This record gives sequence, C-alpha cells and structure tokens, in this order.
Amino acid sequence: MAPTPSSVRESKRGQAAIPDVMFAVTLFMIILAGIFYFQGSIERATELQFERKTLDTTTANVAEYLVKNPGTPSDWELLSDYNAVQFFGLALRDRVLDPDKLVAFVNLGNTNYDFLREKLRLSHFNYYIEFTGGANVATGLAPIGSVQSSVVRRFVTVNGIETTVTVTIYAT
Repeated sequence: MAPTPSSVRESKRGQAAIPDVMFAVTLFMIILAGIFYFQGSIERATELQFERKTLDTTTANVAEYLVKNPGTPSDWELLSDYNAVQFFGLALRDRVLDPDKLVAFVNLGNTNYDFLREKLRLSHFNYYIEFTGGANVATGLAPIGSVQSSVVRRFVTVNGIETTVTVTIYAT
C-alpha cells in the first residue's frame, strides 16, 4: 500500500524539527561556552577592583594616622630602640606636625626602609612619603615606571609653615 498524502506530510514535519533542534542545541552550546570564557575576565576585573580599593584605603589610613596622631608611645622619637614603637605618628595635634618626630621618621625611613614599612603595616606594599613646603624632605622608595599606586595629599603645619604631605603607596 502506498503512503497517503497525509502520512507524507507528517513525516516531513518530523524531519523539519531536527534542524530546529540542532540549531537550538548549537546556540545553547555557544552561549554556554561564552559564559565560561567570560567568567575568568569578570573574576579578574573584580579582583583588580578589590586590590585597587585595598590600596586606596591603606594609603588614606596611613596618611590620616601620620598627620592626626602622635604615635604610640607618644614620645617615640626620644626612644633609642624603635622596636618599642607600636604606631608611628607625627602630630602634636590634628594636622600640626612635631618637627622632631618628622626628622626622626624621615631618618628612620631612609636608614631602615623595611623596618618602617613593617611598622606602618605595609608588608605587601612599598611607600614613598614626601613633605613639601615648610619641610622639604622625603622617605621611602619612589615608584619607578608604571606601577599601580595610590596617592593621598594632606595639608599640615610644621613650625607654623604650611606643608603638604604626599603619601604614595604602591604594589610590591
């Protein structure tokens, strides 16, 4: 018995569905591959954003502490052994720096960079701190080349003269 026209039409519909299914499966696979491919890029972008925020926060914290606090102990600049210092601060009061602490801090940073870096809680970063205006001194290592860095400026007074403190912290 020969197929009837209605049964021929039904079989053609079934064959037409196969390319549609293949197209849908191929499109799904392409989308899935794209998601896996771009997932790494999204994770790296998030990681870079987190590193940047950490760097900026660390820089702001170091700058604020130095210019607003006397340090612990408050007479640390008179000590013969800086191992007893818990925190370095340069202030007589908020944004008014003690010139003796400033000299002791810069001398320590220029003679024992790694020790001061650890005391500033910067074990994963390098620093460069510059004082311009009333005092024109600096301590630390200036960044060389194109490195990810964060810079914070604070305006203070040293011996009654306006001075700019520039704290630069950058990745090691």
